[in-house]
Amino acid sequence: GDLCYREAVWGMVGLHIIHKTPTAPNFVFATFEQVDNLLTEDGQPVEAPTGLVVNDGGESVSTTPGLVYEDGDPPSLTIDGDETNPADYCTNPGKRLFYLENEDNDELPNEGYICQNFRNRSVPFSVRSVNAAAQSAIRGYSNQNGIEKNPFQFYKLVNVQPEPFDRTEINSDQLSGNRSEAVFYLANIVVETDYSLQNFSGRLTGGLKSDLPANFMSFNGRETYQNVLTFQGATLQATSNMGGCMGCHGVAQLGGNDFSFVLGGGRVAQPEAPEITPPGTSNPAPDVP
Repeated sequence: GDLCYREAVWGMVGLHIIHKTPTAPNFVFATFEQVDNLLTEDGQPVEAPTGLVVNDGGESVSTTPGLVYEDGDPPSLTIDGDETNPADYCTNPGKRLFYLENEDNDELPNEGYICQNFRNRSVPFSVRSVNAAAQSAIRGYSNQNGIEKNPFQFYKLVNVQPEPFDRTEINSDQLSGNRSEAVFYLANIVVETDYSLQNFSGRLTGGLKSDLPANFMSFNGRETYQNVLTFQGATLQATSNMGGCMGCHGVAQLGGNDFSFVLGGGRVAQPEAPEITPPGTSNPAPDVP
C-alpha cells in the first residue's frame, strides 16, 4: 500500500510558455512543438523544422474526416459523413496524429478516430523566420562547444499571442500581423487535441466551444461571450471574446485567478500522487489499427 515512483526517459512534444513583463500589461502566450509532431500517414514530415508546410499527404482538409461545426443553443459538431458509422471515420491513422472524442458524450462524433492531416492554420512566415534564426544559432552554439546532441534544436515556435482582441477584429489575412486567424486561434497540435480546443473562442459547454452568451450568461449586453478583461490599474478598460490559449485561460481570469487554472484550485498542500494501479491500466495505450 505504500506509494512509490519509477524513473524513465520521456520526450517533450509540446510546451506553452506564459509570461508577463513590466512593459507588457497582458500575459503573453507562446507555444512550441517538437519539429516532427505532424507526420503524414506514411511517416513523412508535414512541416519543415521552421514550420513551412512541405507535404500535406495529398489531403485537402486538415482532418479526416472533415468536421462541421455550428454554434447554437446548444452548439453541434458532426463529421462529413455518417457520424454513427465507424467506416466514415479515419480507419488508418498510420503515423498521423489522431484523437477520439469522449465516448460518453453523445453530442460529439465519437465512433472512430479523427486524424490530423495538417495544421488548421499554418505557421506564419514571420514565425518561420524566427525559427530559422533560432535553430541556426543553437546549432552554431552546439558545434562551437562540442555538444553532439542538443535537444533544443529540434523545437519550433508555432506562434505568439501578445495581446487580447475581440473575434470581430480578426483581419482578412489568415497569417499576417497580430490580428490574424493564426494568432487568434493559437493552439498546440499535441496539447489542444480536439476541435473545440484547436478552434477555441467564447467558452466550453458540453465539450464544445460556443460564442453565445445564451449558453452561459449575458455579459455586458454583448452579442458574444466575453472571456478576457483588460484593466488599467483597477479600472476595467475593455472586454474581449478572445480565442486560442489566451481566450481559454481568460475563462480562469473571469473566476479571479489571473489566467491560471492552477490558482483556481487553491494552494497545493501536499504532492499529488499518481493512482495506485498496475502499469498501463489507468492510462492504457490506444488501440491503433
